[in-house]
Amino acid sequence: MNKHIIHLQSGMGDSGGISNYISLLVKSRNLENISQKVVVQEMNKKTLKLYPKNQLIIFDTKYNFFNLKNNATKLKKNLDNINFYVINSHALRSGLLAALINLFYGKKYIHTNHGLRFTQKKGLKKIYFFLIEIFVLILSEEYICIRNVDYFLMKRFLPRILNEKIKIIRLHLDPKVNINEVDILSKFKSPFRIYGIGSLIDVKNPKLFINFISLLKKNRIDVEAFWIGDGILKKELITLTKDKELNINWMGHLDKDDVLRHLSKATYLLQTSIFEVYPTVVLESLLFGTPIITTNYFGVDELIQDFQNGIILKGDKFDERKIISMFQDENQYVAMSNSCKNQFFSLHQNHKFTADFYRKIYKKLMD
Repeated sequence: MNKHIIHLQSGMGDSGGISNYISLLVKSRNLENISQKVVVQEMNKKTLKLYPKNQLIIFDTKYNFFNLKNNATKLKKNLDNINFYVINSHALRSGLLAALINLFYGKKYIHTNHGLRFTQKKGLKKIYFFLIEIFVLILSEEYICIRNVDYFLMKRFLPRILNEKIKIIRLHLDPKVNINEVDILSKFKSPFRIYGIGSLIDVKNPKLFINFISLLKKNRIDVEAFWIGDGILKKELITLTKDKELNINWMGHLDKDDVLRHLSKATYLLQTSIFEVYPTVVLESLLFGTPIITTNYFGVDELIQDFQNGIILKGDKFDERKIISMFQDENQYVAMSNSCKNQFFSLHQNHKFTADFYRKIYKKLMD
């Protein structure tokens, strides 16, 4: 009997941190003896770069409150031609689908928590999203966190019977570049190269990127700014950039190799998101010795520490003196850059650690 792991995600499934995370598992040599398939909304150039064609399942996982049960039933029927499978749901929306398929049809799933959504909410929404998270946890076979902050927060309030399900694994990467070719001092020179990376949507807060570049211009710091990624805000942002007469290149979507090439030349990565979890691009920036300037989202200090490998901005009002120093002190930059590389190689190198963790869980559930 063929046995399969079905990676379930929401949205298009062809971009973003979760898709990169799943792609690393699907392509891992340490998991090549386990059949893995990925649910995506459609097959396109992006999905075919992330996953092999024969491992794709085409299904639109979008749902709302009124068609949730019906969507779960349709997905289960779509998977009925597979003899035996275990679902690995990624993030809360897909976790809720997997939980309903388990509740009504008895299909096992493990859930990978890519950030606790209730920490991003307020009032009644916070309680609502917390209860959904607990529902997904209760019905799952295993519940996996990728950040310490989520792991310890969940274990703090839950009874032992649920605590035993909660596991943690950090994301590890396999660098495919020669880091010795990156010259730190060549990155710290005028014009400084500032990069933002992500979808052009409200949660990524790209307007804050524009405000930051505008501040540098006001303080006569010569920069070239680039944003890699597409989205519905692109036209508005281009217009705003022209109005402010700023030097920002809105580059659109790029292949992973091109993203890495740009990161290797970046002076800083500027992360402006309202919230993030464990951005792959931050780990890649650490690899290249590129310090990160970031907003103060929940869990940010698990990856970034003030003036060690970057700085954390407190609110939308920038500390201009603090920021200007980032472009004036060469010794400080070299120290931060070296700290970035040391952090990557000590905590995030070698994807084998991540893949082996999943392999043990998959084997246990499939035997």
